Amino acid sequence: MKKMILTTLALFWAGASFADPVEGVWKTTPNDKGGYAYVQIAPCGDKMCGTVVKAFDSAGVEEAGGDVGKAIITGMTAAGAGSFTDGQILPPGGDKGYSASMAVDGDTLNVKVCSILCKTLGWSKVAG
Repeated sequence: MKKMILTTLALFWAGASFADPVEGVWKTTPNDKGGYAYVQIAPCGDKMCGTVVKAFDSAGVEEAGGDVGKAIITGMTAAGAGSFTDGQILPPGGDKGYSASMAVDGDTLNVKVCSILCKTLGWSKVAG
């Protein structure tokens, strides 16, 4: 019995120590209208993806519908040291993906989005 408990605890700690720092919920930067979203970043196969789990208007009031449930980050490939490349991001309300990469810096997720020009957005950690 003691061995089983120790084995279970060892597996739990091993799993927790291997969790990627990018996994969790991140608050996006506000859009043109001041609205923002909470995006859950999690593994999708051998990549990382992000799905909108909540959306808020400029006053911080939660909105139903819209992009909630939509995968807006897809195909991010681990590049080491908390960074990811070769992904795509869909803008709110959009259906055309743009080239993207991301890197964790403490409680900030720097999401670089490129179309003709590139822009880096600083998302903040909510939970994870």
